[in-house]
Amino acid sequence: MTAYNVEGLSLAASPRPVVAEHPTESYEPQDTAGSAVVPVPVLETAGLPRFRYETSLMANPGAGTNARLRARPRLTVARWPGDIEVAAQIIKALVDNAAQHGLPSHDGTVSLRLTVGPETDDLVIEVDDAFRHFPRFEVFADSPDPDSRRTSLHWVLSQGARLSWDQRLDDEGAAIGKTVTAIVPSPSTEETT
Repeated sequence: MTAYNVEGLSLAASPRPVVAEHPTESYEPQDTAGSAVVPVPVLETAGLPRFRYETSLMANPGAGTNARLRARPRLTVARWPGDIEVAAQIIKALVDNAAQHGLPSHDGTVSLRLTVGPETDDLVIEVDDAFRHFPRFEVFADSPDPDSRRTSLHWVLSQGARLSWDQRLDDEGAAIGKTVTAIVPSPSTEETT
């Protein structure tokens, strides 16, 4: 199996059989006289995420829907093995929450990052905004009611995601905002826990 890394998106590819144009034909290699073999360098992918996507979204009422619509095809192309529709809805909920209750960056945006690490199929969703605090986070994270749909964050937890947040710091260590993180377990992770 060969791994390819194209613009931050790492995918593994397996050799595929050559399909003839007409089903009754078979493919035979042509005479290779005069051709050259060109070595293809092997990409070093150890420690790199298998999938990573980043974008900034205008912090307006359509931000969550925009994030969901951008994330679904990218997770599909990346062949993330989890429930892509649920993941897209979680992304929508987190981006909507940042746009409604957070503070946009100086350019009026919130940031979204999606990552699938090198050793697990868990999807890590990170949403940044410029508000440095998360009032009452403990209400959402420490005592979630799985049957509750009072808030979008309770719904995110009811889908099996783990939520956390941390302050974002500039180079001098001053707080410049926060990152809310949801980890959505893949089906293989859920089976082993």
